[in-house]
Amino acid sequence: MTQLRKARRLTLVQLSERLTEIGRPILPTGLSKIEHGERGLSVDDLVALAAALDVSPEQLIDPAPITLTVETVIQ
Repeated sequence: MTQLRKARRLTLVQLSERLTEIGRPILPTGLSKIEHGERGLSVDDLVALAAALDVSPEQLIDPAPITLTVETVIQ
């Protein structure tokens, strides 16, 4: 998740704001804990995070390296 968030140039605060906008608020501290493996995720959280990062839930689960195109980074 950290790699995706940083590739999209989002801070934890900005990602938290996106999650709030889509109706699944997670505080920046909660997001930090998720990124550091200190907090688990519900399926609803996973789906919301995927939507906020504009990826599929599978991309958050699969540890395969992420390849971004220039178009993805610019968006």
